[in-house]
Amino acid sequence: MTDNGDSQPSDVPLKRFGLTGPPPIRPRLLILLLILIGASGALWYQNFRLQQRLAEASRQVEGLADFLERAERNSFTRDDFEVARSEWEGILTDTAERVEFLEARAGAPERIISSAARAVVFVQAAYGFREPDTDLPLRYYPGVGGRPLRLPNGETPITTEGDGPIVQVFFTGTAFVVSREGHLVTNRHIAIPWLYNESAQGVLMQGFIPEMRRFIGYIPGHPEPFELQVLATSDHSDLAVLHSDFLVQDVLAGEIVHPYREDVTGSVGEQRPPAEAALPEAEQLEAEEPEAGQPESGQPAQERPEVVDHLPFEITPLEIGRGALDPGDEVILLGYPAGMEALLARADPRFAEGLLSTGPVTFWDVARGLAAGGYIEPLATMGIIGQVPEVSVVYDAETTHGGSGGPVLNLDGKVVAVNSAVVEYFSGHNLGVPGVEVIDLLKMAREAAATLPVAETGPSR
Repeated sequence: MTDNGDSQPSDVPLKRFGLTGPPPIRPRLLILLLILIGASGALWYQNFRLQQRLAEASRQVEGLADFLERAERNSFTRDDFEVARSEWEGILTDTAERVEFLEARAGAPERIISSAARAVVFVQAAYGFREPDTDLPLRYYPGVGGRPLRLPNGETPITTEGDGPIVQVFFTGTAFVVSREGHLVTNRHIAIPWLYNESAQGVLMQGFIPEMRRFIGYIPGHPEPFELQVLATSDHSDLAVLHSDFLVQDVLAGEIVHPYREDVTGSVGEQRPPAEAALPEAEQLEAEEPEAGQPESGQPAQERPEVVDHLPFEITPLEIGRGALDPGDEVILLGYPAGMEALLARADPRFAEGLLSTGPVTFWDVARGLAAGGYIEPLATMGIIGQVPEVSVVYDAETTHGGSGGPVLNLDGKVVAVNSAVVEYFSGHNLGVPGVEVIDLLKMAREAAATLPVAETGPSR
């Protein structure tokens, strides 16, 4: 093949790609190529971003699924809610009851003592003896000043003749009110004390007949004594049931008078105790000592306070508990241990000065003065039950002689025992008669006297 000069072989490839030709076409192709490259890059970037967003959305969807799954596991239906609410209400109620119980227990002693004290009676009594054939009282031979004669050997001779002082054994104790019909509970050795006194036993063996010459009680907050009668005594435990018409609700007599207090008298000791209530002639004491409350010679008599037909307060009878007792249970003991000596020691010191300012006073005068001054209040001690034998209760609430017959209360305020004996030489351990024994004797007394039912309760907590 020969070259005729019309074309050049090197131009053939360029024509094939369009790169030959007139000069204006080539820049346009270059621009188009650049546009295509930019569009491809933009599409790639958009696809990259879309992939990222899809991946993020996928993670969010998975997280939401997990959340919904957990929520489903922890979700409450209406039934679930009612069950949960019931459980929490039970827990809250139980907690509230526990708190209320603890609060009540914390203040129980104070409330019980305040509520029960007025039903705890201070017992004051004297007994003597009579000869069965002549019915004459047993007397002491008169000595100097009319007092009992004392022989050199220390003995005091007795007789049924003459006008010497009548033989009387004075004692005090405790009782407590158990019904609105005037029933009281105390110890058997308070109701028939001559059976528990060695000296009295010697007199009884000589054939003399014992008799209670005076048997009275004082209720806290009231200045007047009231008569007590024995209704029943137990044959197998140290218990007795007493009665007083004075303590029948709404038929009580007396008005609070405090003749020994400065806020009433103006100066301590200006007034004598109120005169004693007149006793039936057969019950008058025959001792040649001034009648209680009588003024000394040359001194004006104290006017007797006006007597009304109602007490200025109500006495709430103590309830007898039937519940079982356990060692460790807390108890409160109320009573009058050490008798009038303890009451005098607890009174205002100026009281004794006022009481004795007009001369010697009798056994009865002292109690009357204490009551008129508002100083007769039972003493309270606390302790725990140490042992519960079959026929008694052992506890360490302290007491002594004079506290016999006092109520032993649990922290519900119910009588679980009646204080009976002090364990000598073993301080702080005392014996009481269980409350169930009290209930049995009260029923017997009720049947014997045909009275209304006494206060009883069901099992105590």
